Amino acid sequence: HNSMGVEVETLQAGDQSTYPKKGDSLVMHYTGTLTDGTVFDSSIPKGRPFRFTIGVGQVIRGWDEGVMKMSLGEKAKLSITSDFGYGARGAGGVIPPNADLNFEVELLGINGIMRKVNDLNSCSACAKVEEASGKLSRCAACKKVLYCGRECQLANWSEHKPFCKQWTA
Repeated sequence: HNSMGVEVETLQAGDQSTYPKKGDSLVMHYTGTLTDGTVFDSSIPKGRPFRFTIGVGQVIRGWDEGVMKMSLGEKAKLSITSDFGYGARGAGGVIPPNADLNFEVELLGINGIMRKVNDLNSCSACAKVEEASGKLSRCAACKKVLYCGRECQLANWSEHKPFCKQWTA
């Protein structure tokens, strides 16, 4: 296809009301493949979702533009032309020059507010879904974000702090 940019194909609908805005802190799982199906990177085997700030050039343009069209909890396929990917330079020996890319992505969280799975909450730090038996604990200050344990809460505090202040103000 000759169109330039990014196409978003929804694989699983999100909440269709919570969308990322420029400057939001996002938590996502992703798997990136070349057009021949070769996987060049994935957050899933690492068991740690990827966190970044959207709309500020921290990620490739195809992500900055494509992910903004996704709602919280949505799973989608991003088809990104090379000019919205890594362009003529490629990347780190794994992405050839002028390569079109496909990403399967899942938007797990926006500013610490995480998607629900079958009505169960997920941890703002590690995105693990609570078991029906073990409930997550809330941030004592803002009551907005949930954690599966103190370790996760401590690990996430520097990122959560500015939002916590905003929500408690």
